[in-house]
Parts: sequence; structure tokens; C-alpha cells
Amino acid sequence: MQFTWFCKAKHEEFPEDIWILPTVQPKVLNSLTSSSGGCYGTGIGRLISRRMVLQLDVDKMVGDQRFDILLVVTKGKRNATANHKVMVREEIHIKLRYVDTRFYINIISLSPTRPLG
Repeated sequence: MQFTWFCKAKHEEFPEDIWILPTVQPKVLNSLTSSSGGCYGTGIGRLISRRMVLQLDVDKMVGDQRFDILLVVTKGKRNATANHKVMVREEIHIKLRYVDTRFYINIISLSPTRPLG
């Protein structure tokens, strides 16, 4: 079986022929300011993973936004698809500091939980 994952922002549309989409990778954190769409600001595209389980780099995705993940499973001439909806919350900023031979984590900001609905 072959697993192919595609990703786009909620407001975008997958093309009719998804197989023409390029493979996309996360941008470096500093370059997230200008986005070309998709999950990582690099446009709608095919994700690198070919495994049954997908691991998203949510820390490199725009926060407080919804994304659509499309999985296409192929075996021989047969295929099946599944659509997944993902909500990435606002970024959480943490600060580590060393105090009395222990590490403490201070959460600087955290967005409230909202249902996907």
C-alpha cells in the first residue's frame, strides 16, 4: 500500500488533478511572515511523508488557522481517500530558566481552547 498526504489551508481548493501538486516542506521559522498558502506557507502540495501515520510540524504552521489534510491510499489500481480537518491553535511561547539545579517552564501565552465546530 502507498500512502500519499496532501495539505492546504481551509479556504483553498485542491486542484482537480492532485497528482500535479509539488512536494512541500516547512519554511524556516523567520520566513513565516510571507505565506503562499498551504500548510507551511509554501503553497498547496504533497507532504513528504509516505507512511501510514503523518506527523505534522505544527510549530512551523501558521497559528489560529484551519487546514485540510487529504490522504490517498493506493494499492495496485485501487485507491481510497480520507479527508482530515486540523486546527492549529495560536503559538505557545515558552521560556526555560535554570533555578536551583532544576528546569522550570513558564508559559508566556496560551490561546483559549475552541471547538472545531
